[in-house]
Amino acid sequence: RAIEVPEEVHPFSPMHVTASIQKVIYATDAARSESDVQAFLADAARIVSSAYGNDYSVLEVLLKDRLATADSTALLLQRLLSKLQSATNSEIAQSCEPTPGPSELPSLEEVPGCDTKMRILKPGYAGPTVRVGSNVTLHATGTILESGKKFWSTRDAGQDAFRYRSGVGQVVVGWDKGCLGMRVGEERELTIPAHE
Repeated sequence: RAIEVPEEVHPFSPMHVTASIQKVIYATDAARSESDVQAFLADAARIVSSAYGNDYSVLEVLLKDRLATADSTALLLQRLLSKLQSATNSEIAQSCEPTPGPSELPSLEEVPGCDTKMRILKPGYAGPTVRVGSNVTLHATGTILESGKKFWSTRDAGQDAFRYRSGVGQVVVGWDKGCLGMRVGEERELTIPAHE
């Protein structure tokens, strides 16, 4: 039996975190394969770190009751958690390396139905995608292509994440169509012409 996260659950909300932890516990207790449990644990770790920061003590607290049992599945869970922490520490060290230069970025792709171009800078997590009618919450930065000058960002002081309903004309066409198919955690670069 799979545990699904309803689409109306806000990403990285307490309910999203709880559902991801329940998936790990269910997979462990149902004696699913080690690779399945590891995949659920990695997904839960991404959700918890996005909600609470990259602190594995939060994940350990959320799994505390399950880890406290002395059975073999709790030992498996503890071992996988340690393995995940080691892998993440390695990723953090790698993230301190220089970011790729322009020649190393993926090429721009055409966005169907408009003149906007896009490229995926960071893939998202498994789960629902943005589609027409989705309620979307995201961070964005607008820059002028020719000069590179920033004119707006949701990360500026006093700004919040931007919220809109996809496909109903609440944002410019290039943004609306360019964000279709995005997943939680994904980062895209959109090149939107002035007429869109």
